[in-house]
Amino acid sequence: MSYEDNKHTLDMILAKRTGLFAILDEEVAFPKATDMTLLEKMHKGLAATKSYERPLGNEEFFSVHHYAGRVRYEVYGFLEKDRDTLPVDVMAALRISENALVRALFGGDAEDARAARGGRVRKAGKGQGADRSESRKDMRRSMKKITSSLAKKKKTTACSTFKVY
Repeated sequence: MSYEDNKHTLDMILAKRTGLFAILDEEVAFPKATDMTLLEKMHKGLAATKSYERPLGNEEFFSVHHYAGRVRYEVYGFLEKDRDTLPVDVMAALRISENALVRALFGGDAEDARAARGGRVRKAGKGQGADRSESRKDMRRSMKKITSSLAKKKKTTACSTFKVY
């Protein structure tokens, strides 16, 4: 069996400033970017490469040639998928999970662990209403923490994570 050298395809995808991933990450940073503006930038920046193929018309896809042959990619949803974000309320709920692994994955701390285990001392005479009230407070506290940590944190994309690994 003979194998084709895929270096030109990898270079086209991973090149620092001109590669497909670099173009995608650059476009994600622009708030008004759309999948179509991304596609136009890819057409302009990658058309001269051996591995990239632009469609004949104004269709919303591109193709990459590599060892598996020609693979067609629909551009719809590329930017949103690269942002790779969860809604803040979902991340906040996961931070106060009772499951230690889930809590750790989403930045929960010791205080969040106590809240998740119901570590507060229940006041005498208080029932389920107090528990719900405390749960809402835990959720609001967690949402504030996650919002402030997201504001400080550099936004990563799926592409930048993939390049690391």
